[in-house]
This record gives sequence, C-alpha cells and structure tokens, in this order.
Amino acid sequence: MLPIELKNEVLQGKSNFSKADIIEVGKNKDVEKVGEVVKELLSKVEKRDSVLKNKKTSIDKKKEKIVSLMKSINSTNDCDKLIVLISENKKLF
Repeated sequence: MLPIELKNEVLQGKSNFSKADIIEVGKNKDVEKVGEVVKELLSKVEKRDSVLKNKKTSIDKKKEKIVSLMKSINSTNDCDKLIVLISENKKLF
C-alpha cells in the first residue's frame, strides 16, 4: 500500500520511482514494512537523481566548452582542437 500522495504521483506519471520500485512496494502487505520500503526507495531515488544531475551538469559543461570553442575559431589549431573535442564527446550530440 502506497501513501496516497505517492500513489497519485505514480498514477500521474510524475514519480521518480521505477516500475521495479513499485513492484517491490506492492509485495508487502504489512503497512509498517511498506513504510520502511518506501523510505529506502526514496533514499535510493534521491541518490539516483543526484547522480543524474551531476552527470547532466558534466555533460552541459562539455557542450559549453565545445560551443565556446566553435565561436572562437581563429586558426587551424583551433579547428584541430574542436575536431578532437567533438570526436571525444560525439555521444553528447
């Protein structure tokens, strides 16, 4: 049994819980156990969100560096640097 607020978020697709997380909660019939599982899952989701935020920040910084270099190309050396940067980070685009 999920808390009503969390249940509404899940049903509206606004929850950060995965399908596996919801299944894990659903396996428990004991209300106290459900509360413990939900707390553990919330902690896991917060950690996962933090990791994703840090990863996004890192990607954004790499993209900014590439865009900045693109805007300031003044020599063939700059072009070579840009080509290397794009090659190293082509998965970002």
